[in-house]
Amino acid sequence: MNLQPILELVLKASSADSKMVDTWSFVQTTLRLLQEMVTSTEQQTPCVIHRMYRHQQPAREVSLSWLPVYPHTQPPPNAVAAQPGLFVIRGRENVDVLPGKWPAQVGSGFIPFDGREKPVSSFEVLCNTSLYQDSTPYTWIPSGRGDVPHNAVQGGITESMEPLYIARGLVNNEWCVGKVHPSHGCAYFPWGGGEHSSQQYEVLCYTN
Repeated sequence: MNLQPILELVLKASSADSKMVDTWSFVQTTLRLLQEMVTSTEQQTPCVIHRMYRHQQPAREVSLSWLPVYPHTQPPPNAVAAQPGLFVIRGRENVDVLPGKWPAQVGSGFIPFDGREKPVSSFEVLCNTSLYQDSTPYTWIPSGRGDVPHNAVQGGITESMEPLYIARGLVNNEWCVGKVHPSHGCAYFPWGGGEHSSQQYEVLCYTN
């Protein structure tokens, strides 16, 4: 921002009246400080959008990305579905970030936490953002007992910095999306108000 024209106008006004000399000195000093502040602000680095958590898989985040969901919005057309109408999400509980499910007919998502099926209104949905929309950058691979394939998609992280992975499985003959907790040797699914563990599940994985 160039404040020189303002300085010149004030200078002309002050030269017309000698009584304004002290005022002009004050204004000149103030405007000089403003100029320094503006220059300093313009030289700062641009702001960064803070995501739900910073631990990412950057080499692969081009093909799959987490996008924020707000109340009363519909799933994006490229949202990753575990089954028709059931989408993969992640939400926060305290400092934990947890994978979970978003049934399309329900306005909120659900994550498994502390033995409960916890509803969340603020969450992120996993989307296919690959440049090559004619191919699918992910697949579901059977696994169990806390194990995950090497190319598993990380969907969350615990307070102790343990990675959590995205699982799908059947709970009472209904498909559900939850978390693989490797140190617990199982996956957890939010269903019917509770958190259900299973040693058999499928893991969301990258195809490359």
